[in-house]
Amino acid sequence: LGYVRGIPLFMGFAFVGIETARPEAVVYQWMLEGYDDDWSKPSRENTASFGNIHEGNYTFKVRAKGPNGVWSDESRYCFSMLPPMHRTWWAFCL
Repeated sequence: LGYVRGIPLFMGFAFVGIETARPEAVVYQWMLEGYDDDWSKPSRENTASFGNIHEGNYTFKVRAKGPNGVWSDESRYCFSMLPPMHRTWWAFCL
């Protein structure tokens, strides 16, 4: 998570699909609910980065397709981005 003056600029995720026979054949799709409208294009890239993340609730989802052509069940990570200090309710009271 990268910040400038308390404002989140980007967030990144790294992930891996377990395939011992042909790991180079694994492709991934991901999406960040609350940020993306749809899944990413299939890619061999095993990292995802997102910029200008605003406060709110998000769910990062990722799935993998092995050399057999079958997509895995999606894995999910739910999290909340809090507002920077200068946009909290108590900052407005000061």
